[in-house]
Amino acid sequence: MDATKMTGVFCWIGIARRRPHFWVLLAFMAIRDPLRDKSPAFIRWIGGPWLRRRMRRAFFSIEISGLENLQSALELSKNSESKTSASNFELRTSNSSVILYSNHCSWWDGFVDFTLAQLYHCDLHVMMDQQNLDLNPFLRWMGAFGVNLESSARAALALRTARRILETPSASGGNRMLSLYGQGKMTSPHERPLALRPGLTWLLENGPGCVALPMARRYEFMNEDRPQVFLRFGSPTRSHSLAELEILLEKELDALHPQLTRWPARDFTRVWQADLSLNKKWERWSRKWLGSDAKTFQPFNR
Repeated sequence: MDATKMTGVFCWIGIARRRPHFWVLLAFMAIRDPLRDKSPAFIRWIGGPWLRRRMRRAFFSIEISGLENLQSALELSKNSESKTSASNFELRTSNSSVILYSNHCSWWDGFVDFTLAQLYHCDLHVMMDQQNLDLNPFLRWMGAFGVNLESSARAALALRTARRILETPSASGGNRMLSLYGQGKMTSPHERPLALRPGLTWLLENGPGCVALPMARRYEFMNEDRPQVFLRFGSPTRSHSLAELEILLEKELDALHPQLTRWPARDFTRVWQADLSLNKKWERWSRKWLGSDAKTFQPFNR
């Protein structure tokens, strides 16, 4: 039963008990519909500009390794009857969606996922902890919805909500994407085993031909004045084995570490960048003031 029908039920209960206003308010507070809560107008005029400012102040850039795997997963979810080989699985999808599952190592994870979704024109929903969502309810308007892992019944309800999101075509015409953190809590990227929860495999088994995309993430200070976000994508898969999905994500995390120990990293593609570092801003200004050759200016620290 969807939120509209349940609201009607609460209204009839309120009429019967002669407290209509209380029961209608309870219906809207207790029953949330992420598809209706997400507001394109809020994202365009308030949430999106706010997030872009926060990201520019907090990070220097987003670097991606395995960009071809992300593009492959998006093509799989876009093209009907498409076919590719990944992780020893032959993927054949029709109107499928992408489940982006990754390690959860920072408060910024959801905002990074949202920035990535905007770059690649994806209709993103993020499954996040209910307590944190209650502290930041405006995130519902940006596509977040809550899951309470302390109650198996409420966790099952969140999974059914996620399945309904994956089954519903995107109103914007973009790729439908669901981001979830399979560990269910914030942990260090070095923690092993990852101990993914079984909700991921339930969605793959019961969702509309969904494609799972493993993504490893790290936040590192390198040679700029703000940290950089490093993402590594694995091959898309439709495996229903939780152990195999965990191995795929661990493989990407283990491969990401040696990539960052070799600097400068050459296996990354920069897909987003904020303003110059403070020293580079000063260098650029001093070059203009002194009349130096602007062609020799290097915008990045080496």
